[in-house]
Amino acid sequence: MAIHEIPTPPATPQATQAEIEEWLVSYIAELRGMKKEKISRTAVLSKYGLDSASAVTLSGDLMDWLKCDIDPTLLYEHPTIEQAAAHILAMGRTVTND
Repeated sequence: MAIHEIPTPPATPQATQAEIEEWLVSYIAELRGMKKEKISRTAVLSKYGLDSASAVTLSGDLMDWLKCDIDPTLLYEHPTIEQAAAHILAMGRTVTND
C-alpha cells in the first residue's frame, strides 16, 4: 500500500484483535476502492481480488505497522481478516510504537 495511507498504529502498546481487524479492513477498503462497511471480517480475502503480490505487500505493511515479523504467507494460511488477526495475537505480536 505504498501509494495509500497506512492507518496509524494503535495507542496501546499491544494491538488488540479488533485493532488489527480494523487496520486490515481499512487497508483492503483503500486498496480496492471500497467502503469499509462492505469488507467482511469473515469472508475469504480472495473475494476482494487480493492476488499474491497484494497479499505480500499487505503483510509487509502490516509488519511495518506492528513492528514485528509477519510471514508473507499469512493470508494464505489464515485467509480471513478475523483468522489473520487471531493468528497474529496467538503469535504474541506486539506494537512497539517507536
